[in-house]
Amino acid sequence: MAAEYRLDIYTAAGVKVAEVTDFIELAYTRRVNAPGLLTWSIMGNHEVLPLLEHNGIVIVYRRNASIGLPWTADFWGLYRAQKRWYTDHDLFEARCPGVMTMLTWRIVAWYANTANRSKFTGVKAETIAKTLVSYNAGSAATTANGRIRDGAISGISVQADAGSGNTLNYSCAWDNLLSALQTVASIGGGDFDLAYTGAGTYRFDWHSGQLGTDRTGTLLFALERGNMAEPVYEYDRQEDKSVGIAGGQGEDDERVVWIRTSPSYNAASNNIETFID
Repeated sequence: MAAEYRLDIYTAAGVKVAEVTDFIELAYTRRVNAPGLLTWSIMGNHEVLPLLEHNGIVIVYRRNASIGLPWTADFWGLYRAQKRWYTDHDLFEARCPGVMTMLTWRIVAWYANTANRSKFTGVKAETIAKTLVSYNAGSAATTANGRIRDGAISGISVQADAGSGNTLNYSCAWDNLLSALQTVASIGGGDFDLAYTGAGTYRFDWHSGQLGTDRTGTLLFALERGNMAEPVYEYDRQEDKSVGIAGGQGEDDERVVWIRTSPSYNAASNNIETFID
């Protein structure tokens, strides 16, 4: 038996208003340390349309009776965009980025070199990440605490700090909050998530090491296993560059220049230059 899917529709405050199973198409992508995206389409006169509201919560549930998987929440998104079009009937498409998109709504709104707010010296990665969220999107994001403007996002809390991860020196004044967190995670020895905890509430979590279990050594996608469909292979080297000419300091003919070739470089058949400033 193939997997089954349903969409549970909530208001922005977390009140459930509908379930949808008669969608025409549904696709979603989950990403580590990024929001991911859900898209789904229905008929343009569907009864759920009047119930959709800006920043309403849409949860994808999945089940597969053949392997004993009950209805399980697999994606949490916010209704943020729509598209309507007409063929021989009305159609409607909703686009819902993952709830982590809320972290893109804030910047690190602290003056440069503000200790433990926009500049961190010798601080654990988990502590940096949770401090950034607390003081830019959590309840501590207030002008009373020194932030440029009040920035608390309703419903966001932060998991207790365990002080894990690598010890870092990091500065990020005025950076987008999610971008800053992604940088911390890339060098900090951990991943993060914004977990939906119910009724319009969310908790920022840090996962030491990595989020989830690495199954790259045991997971196999194959048509005969029924876990992939319509694979496509493309080969495109239209934009290929194989020679990098990099310009460093200096002006005119005094400028320092380096030349590097890529593994695909071939003097006769793949000799394409690009300049890197």
